Amino acid sequence: MVKAIVKPSPEEPKSAPNVGEKEAESKVKAEEGAEAGVGASKPRNPGQSEEVEKRVEGGYYAVRKGDSLSSIAAREDVCGDSLKWLILLRLNMNELGNQPLGVDLPHRELPSGLKLKIPSPEEMKLNRKRRSGKAWTVNIKSTAAQEKIVPAAITLTKEGYPVYLSRVNVKGKDWVRLRVGFFEKRAEADAVGKEIQKILNIGDTWSSKAGKNELEEFGGF
Repeated sequence: MVKAIVKPSPEEPKSAPNVGEKEAESKVKAEEGAEAGVGASKPRNPGQSEEVEKRVEGGYYAVRKGDSLSSIAAREDVCGDSLKWLILLRLNMNELGNQPLGVDLPHRELPSGLKLKIPSPEEMKLNRKRRSGKAWTVNIKSTAAQEKIVPAAITLTKEGYPVYLSRVNVKGKDWVRLRVGFFEKRAEADAVGKEIQKILNIGDTWSSKAGKNELEEFGGF
């Protein structure tokens, strides 16, 4: 159960999306029902070497020159998907909270020597077990440009919500979805959606069930 957090209204109201973006997002929303049974698409890590240099020890990753949250998350010995930079941020807010949390955060070079907590197989197994039967999610935004949802993703992470980013392909076009999960009942997801609308100053979120593959992939985090 996600704990409701009461926060003052944001300092800068969010501007309304343009018509083209709104129509495109509606198409993704309309595809949710059909896509739920398929699950999340396979993570892609272009250019990653088969022989991965080991930098992981004792559940932590040692940052080296040139590393960013997205490049670390893309490593097979960490998360295996660059979009899971948001998972690393959530696990390391104490270490990263003093960094400028701007739109460039996913790809910004991190200080060398920083140690980041990474999800362990044991923790992921326990989380999946705890979330068994909880498939409801809050859909916050879908966009073809990841940078458009980075500010909202960071804000909700700072507020303590279990947010994640997933990919979906709709009619040959790749989209990135910002979601919060997971919940046993739709009413729970709806209630959290209303909280998020106030925090982000947006007028619409919607609840839907994640597919089995998506729950398996993200439920461990």
